[in-house]
Amino acid sequence: MAGTKNRYVNTFFWDDAYIETLCSDGKLLFLYLITTPHTNVAGSFEITPRKIFNHTDIAIDKVVGLLQKFELDGKIIYRDNWIFIINTIGHQSWEVTNISKGIAFVLMASPKWVM
Repeated sequence: MAGTKNRYVNTFFWDDAYIETLCSDGKLLFLYLITTPHTNVAGSFEITPRKIFNHTDIAIDKVVGLLQKFELDGKIIYRDNWIFIINTIGHQSWEVTNISKGIAFVLMASPKWVM
C-alpha cells in the first residue's frame, strides 16, 4: 500500500510496568498512539478523540479520560487535538542523520509548546 509506514513495537511493551497497570482499553489506546498512521519519529501529531474512536472503538469519553490519565502520568501531553508522546524521541536512533533530520522537521511543524 503506497504511503504506509512500518512501526516496530518492542515485545517488552507488554512487560512494561506502566502498561501492566492499565485496563484493556488503556493498553489498546497506548499501543494505538505509538502505532497509528498519524504518528512519526518525534511522537508529535494532530489527532482527535473521534479519530481514535473510529480506529479503536474505544468510546470517546473513555478516550478523553485515558488521554488525561496518560498526561497526569507523564506519558503524553495533549492540547487542542495535538499529542506529544514524551519518550518517543528517546527511542530513536539519533546517530542516523535522516532520523535526526526527520525529528527536527516534525518538531518545527509542531505547536510551540511541544518544543
